[in-house]
Amino acid sequence: MRWVGSQVSVLFAPAARALRARRWRDLWLGPAAALLVAVLALAFRTRPGHAFLAAYAITRPGDGLAATLLKLPLSMFAPAALLPFWFALIQVSLVYSLAQTLVGARRTIVVAVCGHTAATLCDHLWIMLGRPLGVNHSYDTFGDAGPSVAVVTLLVYIAVVHRIVALAIAILGYDAIELAVFNGLSQRDHLVGVLTGVTAAVATRWRGRRRDRNSATRRKSARTRRLYEDPPGLVSAMYLPGGDLAATLRGARGWVGKARAGVSLAVRLRLAPLYVLTVVTLGLVLEHGVSPALHDRLLLANSTNVVNLEHGRIWTLVTSVLLVDEQIHVAAVVQLLGLTAVAELLWGWRRLLEVFLAGNAVASCLVYALLRTGIQDKWFPGAVAGVDDVGTSYGAHTVSGAIALSLPVRARRVAVPLALLVVVVPLVGEHTFTDVGHLLSTLVGFLAGYQMRRRPLAGRLRRPAVLRTDQIVTFCFSSVAAAHAGLQAALHLQEHHQVHLRDATVAWPDQASRVHVRETRDMDGVDGALAGGGWGVVAGTLVGFPLAGLALGALVGAVAAHLHDAGLTNAMVRRTVATIPPGGAALLLLIDPVDHPAMTAELVRFGAERLTGTPGRAGG
Repeated sequence: MRWVGSQVSVLFAPAARALRARRWRDLWLGPAAALLVAVLALAFRTRPGHAFLAAYAITRPGDGLAATLLKLPLSMFAPAALLPFWFALIQVSLVYSLAQTLVGARRTIVVAVCGHTAATLCDHLWIMLGRPLGVNHSYDTFGDAGPSVAVVTLLVYIAVVHRIVALAIAILGYDAIELAVFNGLSQRDHLVGVLTGVTAAVATRWRGRRRDRNSATRRKSARTRRLYEDPPGLVSAMYLPGGDLAATLRGARGWVGKARAGVSLAVRLRLAPLYVLTVVTLGLVLEHGVSPALHDRLLLANSTNVVNLEHGRIWTLVTSVLLVDEQIHVAAVVQLLGLTAVAELLWGWRRLLEVFLAGNAVASCLVYALLRTGIQDKWFPGAVAGVDDVGTSYGAHTVSGAIALSLPVRARRVAVPLALLVVVVPLVGEHTFTDVGHLLSTLVGFLAGYQMRRRPLAGRLRRPAVLRTDQIVTFCFSSVAAAHAGLQAALHLQEHHQVHLRDATVAWPDQASRVHVRETRDMDGVDGALAGGGWGVVAGTLVGFPLAGLALGALVGAVAAHLHDAGLTNAMVRRTVATIPPGGAALLLLIDPVDHPAMTAELVRFGAERLTGTPGRAGG
């Protein structure tokens, strides 16, 4: 929640300050652009205005270069065919005002014009390419105008320059879904706008780095340091059972030593080889051991298609991951085994099972909702409701997305874009609903990986409640960094079965006596909304309203998480932090008394001082 709040603050805080201070000179661009959009939209509804805009504002791919350049200035604000008037006013006034306060009026205008110009000139290229990458010649007379490309370019430019990750993910996800649903010329123009915004942002940052490099005494700013650090509240992936995998392989000498280390890690695998063996066995039986008619009936009976889910056959969300509708290939088997094996080494077999099945179920229900809506609105033919939809791909993409977000920050900066690229590229050409499902499952995997790092102790209790006699133990550290290092050590002991840790929280006061808390088990509103939305979309699919279930589940989950205080209670944490001086930090652990000596010996290495060890009141 704090990460999302910080991202929103970076985007809206400058405009809010200018609005409160009534600095209208910093906010004029948005209203001016919106006024121009409104004037042209109203003129378009009159006969003379319609003729004028058709001649001087609405570009068409079939126009010559001279005519296109003549229409280009007004086409940025002319009415668009698929863009409602009220939405055009809102997005232009909001985005242009935000961009003006963040990057200045001149740069806002330059970036918007560049994005719109590039997209307009690329219309000819899309028609020349033809299907599947481009569009057919029926778009030669398509009226291509409107502010949306300039808006997308500005948003991408702002997201990259100011490192607003949430905004970048939202834009990419929206464009990918839009391209999958409509797959027309306007959607390809938006992709050109995205590329233009990224190029302009990279050029701006390169120019800034060159300017900074000329100063020999420049100190690295806090913003630059955050490139190489994880956001606050996220624990490192290295605490996981296989988190020391890289260190183990690096420490092995020679290829023989590395092979022995790999074998020692491989013998810990349980679920991954069993699952892959099951899939291969069933695939071979269906391919060679049954008749073609029975083969087709079994696949249809276990498919997560519209027909089965509409009739309440919810078990197909599980059985569909055991069957494949194509020939078994060795390369695919090796790839699936390697992916699930790495995930099991990192997370353990229970969490691998949870992520794989949850990703397959949620992605299948979302695809079902899209297909059902598309069939009802005549976007898709009715025959698509009964097609085969089985396989391991949804779960595999979920696992790969979660692994990508679980990696250390340097590797994550490569793995996350690569995971997105793998699922976005197939959407550009001729695609199927399965390609959309791959994108959705990857996004679900990102959320799962983020949650595993935010709340590593959630659902990790190994003893029944009647067998636990947990106590709250508090350790004091001289700095917040040292407390986070102690938390990493405690989680490492827990995941290696050396202690039984029920909850762990880092808390510290600032100079204004405000208390900051980083929890590892309890959920906040965002965590509850994500979990509730996942359960809600499955429950909604069972009753025939998946999107309503998604919304209702997210709302109920957010409220329940806000009201429920699990593990170490907030009151206990705040009472403890009240005794910590500013600059220091406390690590509160809910732990079995038997494990106190081992935990204390480990944390003393990080400069910890044990303060208390009393039976604690813990939440449920």
